[in-house]
Amino acid sequence: VERLTRHLNNGIHPSALKSYLTVIRKWVPSDPVIHIDDSDVVKPDGYKFEALGIVRDGSKSTETKSVYEKGYHVTEACVLTGNGYPVSIFSQIHSSKEKNFTSTNDITFAAMERGAALFGKATFALDRGYDDNKMFLKLDKLNQDYVIRLTAKRKVFFHGKWIPATQLRNQRKGKIKTPLVYRGKKRDAYLSHVKVQITASKKNIYLVLVYGITEHPMMLATNKEIRSRDDSHNRLSCLERLLRQFIDHCSVLPILFSLCFLSCVGGLTHRIPFLLYIRCPPSFLFELLDNLSKSCFPVLCP
Repeated sequence: VERLTRHLNNGIHPSALKSYLTVIRKWVPSDPVIHIDDSDVVKPDGYKFEALGIVRDGSKSTETKSVYEKGYHVTEACVLTGNGYPVSIFSQIHSSKEKNFTSTNDITFAAMERGAALFGKATFALDRGYDDNKMFLKLDKLNQDYVIRLTAKRKVFFHGKWIPATQLRNQRKGKIKTPLVYRGKKRDAYLSHVKVQITASKKNIYLVLVYGITEHPMMLATNKEIRSRDDSHNRLSCLERLLRQFIDHCSVLPILFSLCFLSCVGGLTHRIPFLLYIRCPPSFLFELLDNLSKSCFPVLCP
C-alpha cells in the first residue's frame, strides 16, 4: 500500500501516457469518434479530502429538483475502437476549490486538444450540456467535426432571421426512417435536416431533427457534410451515421462513469491512478500491458 501510494502521488508519468496513447491510436479507425461528458463523484461523509467541493448529485437529482453534495467533478473523454470498444484518452477529477483551478471549460478544452493532437481529425459527440458558443468556437478553431445535441433555448439563423431551433423542429416531420437501438430498446427513428447558422461561428451547419425515440424530438447540430437531395442513398447513409455516432454517446459514457469512482478513492492527490478497460478483447489488454510495463505504470484490468 505504501509503495502504491508513493507511486500515485507522482501522477501519470509522461512516458507511460505516451505509450498508452500510442497503443490506443493503433486500435482506432481512420474516422475516430470521441465522446466527452462530465460526471460527479460524491463524498457526502468526507471531511479529510483535499479541495472537496460541492457538486450536483446526478443519481439523486431530477429534472425539477437538484440535490447537491460534497464531492468532485469528473471530465472524461473516450474514443471508440474499430470494434466499438470505448477506451479513455482523457480523464480528470477536478474541483473549483483547487488552488490553480480556472474553469471546467478549460478542462474540457484540454480534452478536445488531446483528441485533436492524437488523431488529427475526429468527430466529437457531445450532449446538451455542451450547447455553448465557446464549444462550437473551440472545435472550429481546432478544425474538428462535431455532433452536439442542442437545448430548447438555442436559436439558429435561418432565412435571414434568428429563430428558436424548436420552431424548426415543430414545423417539420421526419421523412427518413431508420431502425436503431436506443437505451436498450429497438426503435424506429425518423430524420430530417436543414442547413442553418449558429450564433457562435456564423458558419453553415446542419440541424438534424430526430423524431420517435425521445419524448421531445432530438435536435443535433453538426458541421459534417450531408449529401444533397439528388443523392438520396448517400444522404440517408450520412444521417444514419451521424445519429448512431451520437446514440453511441448515450451508452458509452455511463459505463466509464460507473467505474471512475475507483480513481477518486484517495481524493485529488491520487487522481486517475488506474486505467479501466471495459469489455475489451484480451489481445488489446495484453498489448497494452506489454507497452505500459516498460514504464512501470499500474493498470487495473477488471
